[in-house]
Amino acid sequence: MGVDLFLILYEEHEDGSAHGYTILELERRSRLWPVIGSLEKAPAPNALIGFPCVNEEHEWHPGQMVQDANGDRLYSVYAGNLKPLSSHSDVQGSVKNRAVWAYLHCLPDKHPVLLYWW
Repeated sequence: MGVDLFLILYEEHEDGSAHGYTILELERRSRLWPVIGSLEKAPAPNALIGFPCVNEEHEWHPGQMVQDANGDRLYSVYAGNLKPLSSHSDVQGSVKNRAVWAYLHCLPDKHPVLLYWW
């Protein structure tokens, strides 16, 4: 677990690959991270194609991502597991985080969301 968290939305394809399409940056809130970290997680797909990733200079670029900026394996949660956290004080206390949760509430509950710790 890092100090910053990005939620990356992706779609899984029938061939087992996945494509990331949206990066939602959360405002740093120390009480929210352990709550998100304790959610039921599943390993992210191994074949992430055209996926945004970070190079050694910490710059975003297209490519294949298999670990986060800390070198840890990537995990995902369902949007439906994140939605109940919209009432958390660290979500409500941040305009940016409230906007992220408004976006999450528009997604189907079973939509996968990658946790990218920075």
